[in-house]
Amino acid sequence: MRVSVTTDAFSRFVDLLVSTLDDHEATGEALASRVHLSRYHFDRLVAAAAVEPPVAFRRRILLERAAYRLAVTDESVLTIAVDAGYSRAMTTIIDSNLTTLIAALFLYLFGSGPVRGFAVTLSIGIVTSMFTAISLTRLIVVLWLKRFRPSALPI
Repeated sequence: MRVSVTTDAFSRFVDLLVSTLDDHEATGEALASRVHLSRYHFDRLVAAAAVEPPVAFRRRILLERAAYRLAVTDESVLTIAVDAGYSRAMTTIIDSNLTTLIAALFLYLFGSGPVRGFAVTLSIGIVTSMFTAISLTRLIVVLWLKRFRPSALPI
């Protein structure tokens, strides 16, 4: 009975991991609570079943997915890297700015006079910042990659 519970928990973890690969906020604590285990038992279960810690297991799955894209498609390594980087950054950008927008909404609803004006200005700034962070910077990077076609990124 004990083995089937851990096997079931591990299969739930693998399913959850695959479904949340692009979610940057999927921490070990969040994944452990979703499969109904403590963080300690979760780490031990994954290390025993996958023979590596959960962070390394997740990183390996991401690398295998990128390697598969590299083998199957004609995309360059840089294109795959940019896609992977922006797909994970998107959730963080939206999450952090959404909380500020909610705060601006409360300022607007419960404030008066200059506080309402500040809430409107803050909202316009946040929406502009989100557009720039999500769309414009990716567009600039993609255009730069297409124009110069670098073989390596200068870091």
